[in-house]
Amino acid sequence: MAIPSNVILIGFMGSGKTSSGRDLARKMGFGFLDLDERIEAAANKSIDEIFRTEGELSFRSKERQEVQAIGSRDHTVICPGGGAWLDGKNREMLLRSGWCVWLEVSPEEAWRRIQSDSSLRPLIQRSPEPFGEIQRLLTERNPIYALAHQRIRTDGMVAGEVAGKILSMLREIQPFPWTAPDAGQ
Repeated sequence: MAIPSNVILIGFMGSGKTSSGRDLARKMGFGFLDLDERIEAAANKSIDEIFRTEGELSFRSKERQEVQAIGSRDHTVICPGGGAWLDGKNREMLLRSGWCVWLEVSPEEAWRRIQSDSSLRPLIQRSPEPFGEIQRLLTERNPIYALAHQRIRTDGMVAGEVAGKILSMLREIQPFPWTAPDAGQ
């Protein structure tokens, strides 16, 4: 059974999903969808506000609804939040909805990337030891992230490099019918 022509970038916060995903979508001529941005727009609240005022369970419910809604998408680069993949039903739907690429990141690199943006990361913001929390969460999550179709280590890479690597993999693996853009793009 062929998967739809979507690329789904999964991974921990700070792995580069959104920035790499936007670049990849542009290079492929695909649409771009960030599920956290959709949740924020629908709730008219930031992710942090949802966590503070409604709790994590409410956020996860909203996240599950958004994951279910992507089933009809095609020719889209989709970036769910770092925790969406952990839910078995979400993971099942994402695996059926497109080619899932895990953007793997080390705890040190994730911490370096998100330090200045911690207000947008409620799971880290609430911890008295943010770096230790990142290490703990990655140890817990990496075996689950590894269930993706493919993996790319993003440490030391910028968004354009990650997008280029994904494009190379698409050309080599061909997980779905797709015409590669001209080399000049």
